[in-house]
Amino acid sequence: MQPSASSQRRNPVVPYFPVKISPSQTFSIPDTTLVREFDDECVLLNLKNESYFGLDITGTFIWRQIAAGRTIEEIGRMMADEFEVDPETATSDLRSLVDDLLEHELVQYGDDPSAAS
Repeated sequence: MQPSASSQRRNPVVPYFPVKISPSQTFSIPDTTLVREFDDECVLLNLKNESYFGLDITGTFIWRQIAAGRTIEEIGRMMADEFEVDPETATSDLRSLVDDLLEHELVQYGDDPSAAS
């Protein structure tokens, strides 16, 4: 379920380091991300750094859930059901894609209810 990063430009000023993502974490889509869906696939373009991704059916499923404001935990469960895989595989694939989307600034962190005190 790897996205095809046809143009993977790295921001030389701000290095990206993946962090542990909480199960209750949500994400939002910045105004600089342009999305075009084609059936069960979609293309994402970061207008700011001109990086783009093509997402397959699984990536598009994840993208739609992120756009709907679902948490990592919810998306992982939905993926396990939808694609008939074990939850560990679904969560691993999900986190990998989210890390890539964060790195290329195609999504940003949203609310994490577990971080509230």
